[in-house]
Amino acid sequence: EAPVFKELLRFLYTDELTSEGALMADRLLVAADKYQLERLRWLCETSLVNALSTENVCDLLALGASLNAVSVWESALAFAVDHAEAVLATDGIVRIAGERPDLLVQLFAAAKLGVKHGRDACKSIPLHTIIPSARAVCVSLTNDSGEDSGGGGVYDVWGGGEGHPPSKKRPPANAP
Repeated sequence: EAPVFKELLRFLYTDELTSEGALMADRLLVAADKYQLERLRWLCETSLVNALSTENVCDLLALGASLNAVSVWESALAFAVDHAEAVLATDGIVRIAGERPDLLVQLFAAAKLGVKHGRDACKSIPLHTIIPSARAVCVSLTNDSGEDSGGGGVYDVWGGGEGHPPSKKRPPANAP
């Protein structure tokens, strides 16, 4: 998009995120990730975390998970848990339920175990075998040997499973 590209160029010359850039921080974060502009990525993540609301938390949760933007992802999880009643009344939660059920699992884990422990617990669950239509973000963050791969590279926040190789990890023997 032209406005995003304009803000990207402005950042390259000024090393600052303008107020206009902050308004499109979600789209600018995708560009920063694509072009590996770490400072712009950090500025966009900070802007998005500061702008969290019940109306945008589900979209930012999906974006953070897709780009492995940990601060956005964890802040959105914490915000959603803290404001669960209001978030449950939004269209975003319906969208997550239908298109990203893996994020519902993460929300449940975060509510029960806390954000960091819940996220760690999700890494060991092969969600793609439990929820075949889901693009399992927890699985996408690990490589075939089960080690952290750093994630990233997937920009289709609500789409299907493209860009995610099937995991060779198996569920624990005592799993139902």
